[in-house]
Amino acid sequence: MEMWYKLFLFPKSHTQFLLIQNMFTILDRYLAREVMQTLSGVTLVLMLIFLSKLLVGFLAEAASGEIPSDIIMTLMALKSIKYLTLILPLSLFLAILLVQGRMYRDSEMVAITACGVGTMQLYKPLLFVTLPFVLILAGLSLYALPWTERVEDKVLNEAQKNLEVSGIKAGRFREGTSNERIIYVEEISKDRSLMKNMFIHTRTDNRTILLTSENGRLQLEENTQDQYLVMLDGYRYEGTPGSADYKITRFKEHRILIKPNTMVANGLQRNALSTEALWNSDELSHIAELQWRLSMPVSALLLAMLALPLGKVDPRKGQYGKLFIAILIYIFYVNLLAVAQSWTINGEVPSFIGIWWVHAVILLLAGILLVKRNGVRWSLETLRLRRVCT
Repeated sequence: MEMWYKLFLFPKSHTQFLLIQNMFTILDRYLAREVMQTLSGVTLVLMLIFLSKLLVGFLAEAASGEIPSDIIMTLMALKSIKYLTLILPLSLFLAILLVQGRMYRDSEMVAITACGVGTMQLYKPLLFVTLPFVLILAGLSLYALPWTERVEDKVLNEAQKNLEVSGIKAGRFREGTSNERIIYVEEISKDRSLMKNMFIHTRTDNRTILLTSENGRLQLEENTQDQYLVMLDGYRYEGTPGSADYKITRFKEHRILIKPNTMVANGLQRNALSTEALWNSDELSHIAELQWRLSMPVSALLLAMLALPLGKVDPRKGQYGKLFIAILIYIFYVNLLAVAQSWTINGEVPSFIGIWWVHAVILLLAGILLVKRNGVRWSLETLRLRRVCT
């Protein structure tokens, strides 16, 4: 092994140097192309799995009247960015493992090793793929993800505010979001602002309330942005079923609160705040959120470093030999990041340490596997030769 390192680090002739350089160029392009193709396929499969499950959930909520059906595609598009940020590090990790597993199965890695290409040389083509990948992931995590959270909050609040009214159709009974209110409207104008012959049934404190009116309209409060359903020229019947205790009231105008503007009341959550706002904040929850966003590109880089020593498999076991172990490592990694974020928010871990110690654990694991794959003597020799080269 020492002879091969000296051969590659100190070529004896210019021709030998050109041959070595040409071999590395071909190998770099080959490995980078294989990883990119596998990465695209893995990402597509994982996104289809997650989005299919998400679509089923949204369709169930729309069928039960929890969300309007016309915002499902908007929510799917917004959620896909969030899922993509979480899936991309795993996709890169699995892609490198699958490419290595196939190369070991087809004895390509044996041929590459026989030519004197060591583990450190294999990191070069991986960096060609990983570094642009990390930059894209950083843009998604730091800027695109909080933007999608803000848009999603706005879409859901607007949808919930209009849900009870938007689901009303002329000549059909509509159950309200509280499951104790039934609305019936005989006629609705095209702009849905005017309604005729309205009927509302609701229950409050075991008492039944019936509201009828000839006309109605929607009204939006300018100050609070709360939306009301206003009934005009009608009657209110209130009483307990089975008893003669009924109260009949005639009204000129009766307003019913459809949905309060919860977006104004609650404000933005920390995952919807901009990265600049988190950077300038001293709150522990904001520091933890910022570290979580930075952890997405960092985790992709560390998982790529870990995948190379982890990907060595026995050719008889096939290319999927280490896939189960890799998935377990990723699950452990993500859950440990979540635990560390919770500890940072609660002040159990100093904020300057935060969740960075989790990345240190993965980096240490990559170093241990690298030494185990090549041996301690190889590691010491590599360091010695690099010092001589510099």
